[in-house]
Amino acid sequence: MSDKSLKYALYFLGIAFVLTLVSLGIFSYTDKSSKLHYTFAEASANPSLISSISLEFPEQKIIFDKGDDQLWLVRNAESYPANYKFMTELLQFISSSAIYRQVDLSSEEKQPLFAQGVRINLYDKAGNLLDTVLLGSKNNNHQMSYAQIGEDDETFMVENNIRLPSTVSLWLQQPLLSIDKSLVKSISINKQTASRSNRSLSFINTKTKKEVRLDNLLQALNFVWFTDIRSAQNFDEQSAKKIKDIKIEEFNGLIFNLSLFKRGDEYWLKQSLSSAPLAHFSVQDFIQNSEFLYKYWYFQLHPELGQILSSAQI
Repeated sequence: MSDKSLKYALYFLGIAFVLTLVSLGIFSYTDKSSKLHYTFAEASANPSLISSISLEFPEQKIIFDKGDDQLWLVRNAESYPANYKFMTELLQFISSSAIYRQVDLSSEEKQPLFAQGVRINLYDKAGNLLDTVLLGSKNNNHQMSYAQIGEDDETFMVENNIRLPSTVSLWLQQPLLSIDKSLVKSISINKQTASRSNRSLSFINTKTKKEVRLDNLLQALNFVWFTDIRSAQNFDEQSAKKIKDIKIEEFNGLIFNLSLFKRGDEYWLKQSLSSAPLAHFSVQDFIQNSEFLYKYWYFQLHPELGQILSSAQI
């Protein structure tokens, strides 16, 4: 190697060495001085302490309580089970959201950012406040939002990539039922029955032996969403009129028993599950594992869905 080449090699080696030291110095500095600060400091350190959560929207407050079986319940809806997916996302957000940076804003700049904000309060079993965070508008990529933490007036940018619905029904475990029409063996409406022996065949009225079209009903039963709920002890059947009994049996032997009530302009549905004599072995397990979602409950339906069910006939 020539003296000139050796000189250049040593020169670049020296630069690389210096850059390496600088890089290590920066990493060491960052590691020591840039400790990760969580948005919910107390809850992140001790997530098991969270016993209740409140979401305070400008015109709505939704409260969740952790049951004895660790199942989250919606206090606004007579402690009906909360939507599993939404609650999982909310708890994950609470445990992992971190502060990105502090933002200097005037009072005038803050006002529109927090006008439609949501305050998240976390409480322990004794009712003591663990954390309180006011989330404001999100940034353009919707991965972060402005926030005020605790009672301080300072503003931060924090990680926030979840959606927080302000409608109570969206936080309930939905839907009430979702029936695949290809699995339906028979349907009875007020003791009139239509059935088929094979899922590829049409439904036949068991009395008249004529084909029955049940497309609208089956489409409605594919996703039964409810807008409100009442426990059995808070729903007076005497104040409502039962207008329809609907029984759906699937080929595996699972039976849905639906009672439709009308109270004024409201439609309410009561559901129970049972099994046919030769039902598949998994049916009974399904009934036992899911009955807490419907037993002793009455579900208010959207008027359009209520009308479809009330007008259905064989």
